[in-house]
Amino acid sequence: MDVEASLASTVNAQEAFRALALLQLTYTLFPKSAEVSDGDCFDYVIVGGGGAGCVLANRLSEQPGVTVLLVEAGGDPPIEAQWPALQTYTLRSYLDWNYTTTPDPVSQRCHKQQSGNIVAGRVLGGGTTLSSLYYVRGNPRDYDTWADLLADRSWSWDAVYPYFKKGEHLKDCEVLSSSCAKYYGTSGYLGLTRDPDPKSRRYLNAFKELNYSTPLDINGCSFSGFVQQMFMIADGERQSTAYAYLSPIKDRANLHVLKHATVYEILFDSSDRAIGVKLTKDNKNISVRARKEVILSAGAFNSPQLLMLSGIGPKEHLQELGIRVRSDLPVGFNYQNHVSVFVPFKMDYSQAPLEPTDPRRSPLFTSLVGSVPAIGSEDRIEYENVNYIVQHDSQDLLQFCAFYHGYENRICQTLFDESRGRDVLLSCAVLLYPESRGRVTLRSADIADPPLIDAGILRDERDLERYVGYIENTLRLLNTTLFRNVEAEVVDLKLKMCEGLELWSKPYIRCFVRCIVATLHHYVGTCAMGSVVDSELRVRGVSGLRVVDASVMPRIVGGPTTAAVVMLAEKAADIIKYGRHINLNSNQCQPQDSSYHNHQTKKESEPEYFQNPHRKTTKRYKYPHHEKEMEHSQYQQTQKELVHEVSQNSHEKTKKESDIQFPKTPAIQDKKKSDI
Repeated sequence: MDVEASLASTVNAQEAFRALALLQLTYTLFPKSAEVSDGDCFDYVIVGGGGAGCVLANRLSEQPGVTVLLVEAGGDPPIEAQWPALQTYTLRSYLDWNYTTTPDPVSQRCHKQQSGNIVAGRVLGGGTTLSSLYYVRGNPRDYDTWADLLADRSWSWDAVYPYFKKGEHLKDCEVLSSSCAKYYGTSGYLGLTRDPDPKSRRYLNAFKELNYSTPLDINGCSFSGFVQQMFMIADGERQSTAYAYLSPIKDRANLHVLKHATVYEILFDSSDRAIGVKLTKDNKNISVRARKEVILSAGAFNSPQLLMLSGIGPKEHLQELGIRVRSDLPVGFNYQNHVSVFVPFKMDYSQAPLEPTDPRRSPLFTSLVGSVPAIGSEDRIEYENVNYIVQHDSQDLLQFCAFYHGYENRICQTLFDESRGRDVLLSCAVLLYPESRGRVTLRSADIADPPLIDAGILRDERDLERYVGYIENTLRLLNTTLFRNVEAEVVDLKLKMCEGLELWSKPYIRCFVRCIVATLHHYVGTCAMGSVVDSELRVRGVSGLRVVDASVMPRIVGGPTTAAVVMLAEKAADIIKYGRHINLNSNQCQPQDSSYHNHQTKKESEPEYFQNPHRKTTKRYKYPHHEKEMEHSQYQQTQKELVHEVSQNSHEKTKKESDIQFPKTPAIQDKKKSDI
């Protein structure tokens, strides 16, 4: 099969699924669309039924006397969005906003287009309906860094950990019967299981041979090592927040879900209090009112877009577009995302018939994931390594390369042809904590015009230099027993832009990274806590308005962001309902084989923050009270300095490329470059 045939097959399947959607096979799973009239009033109006919005809608409507309106631009997830292995067919479809980045000649050199594709769900569940289903909480240090940046211990790991558990419903039998079970919730809405495929176990042994740990789980028992991945899958169904949080309460009388409606402006009174929204439904413009609050949960692109269209954002940018400035804030700055670079290995020779994929069992590929620690530290993670195991001669390889990531057809055809008759391991190095930042701005003052997204990938040279060490470390797999036994080789993709460079030398790796780097669609930071919203997620300079979604993360977490978004929404719901951060009265999460928590044992019923709120961690920071007194360039510099200083205090100082070290492989000599 060639690339063009694979792409045509994928598009044809998407068209067939769209036709199937007309039958509304999933209609009975979700709340019916509400009937809303101009001037209708609700206690809470939530804009965006995505990863956070569905959680908020559930939790806020738990109060019988409270009315909640959830407004979603899309509709119900169709059948292809419910079955895990059909994820590919949801991308760049009618379920997606189909945004693209501004042209980027740095990171798009080997892609078909110079503008990168953005995956953002226009459907109930948002990104959780289109995502790759990985459930990773991140590292405790991620949340302690948030707490330090905000000078607010209520966002520390000890304080947020109970909210992870609150949303979880672990269903994996092996983990449930292990000592790791206590680190998970078992009565929440979000079903979680692993896919313990035997094919991945032998690869775990290869990583173990490289001196990496292979624990059962890295969400609590440990936070580093290589494991079989935890997924948001249960009983053969994708656990989007739409399915997990809305389906069980679809008939709740005080919850109203308005579908296929687009909010285009936030309404304010004369005292700058948010009192409702203007929206379009069936080509009619109406206004709905909020008695208590308007909550934006529209994601890292649409939340900042709506704020700016409503007069909240950088003063100069808004004035250029003729928008009245209501609050001068650095909305759209601090954009962060995870990126990945894959190294393809040719593995076992095989002529066995291809195993059919069960669309309800697992994602498309068998995979294992590793959180790779820095040398000498089991709890400070350097990067993530995601490994996909692809059957020989599978069309799935072409889908991954040409459709999902959009690489040039020539590169994808080379990958397929060079690995014919052999299974393939795609080992993907993920930059967890990028130094590079992008920005989201308005294209115009019209909601119909998509926002401008400057991704900023590899803009900071330190990101590129880190990748040199990551790829060199990945190539050490060639020295393991498994890889030697199957005569594994790295596929030479014959990259034109890297011709003339010694294969896998440092200059070649830099070129390879610039060519192959791709987004993982984990977008955060554009309405960050500390600069745009406060630590209770209230928008600065106005009242009655919050933002609750990935855009409020001041710093990206060390893993796929879905778990953190669900936690954030669970916590936000309590802040909104009870008017403050509360103590869930949960036990501490103390990893068994990590040195992360070294403090003395305290009362199990009290999280650390409530026992000793004056405990010093690192320097506490305060953001300016009057943001309008600062220029946005100063904001950006302040944020950068704070993140840098906190990183130096709570982590070890970031190493340069030449200083990055990884465990040595015992009793195995490195291959010569000529052998690779």
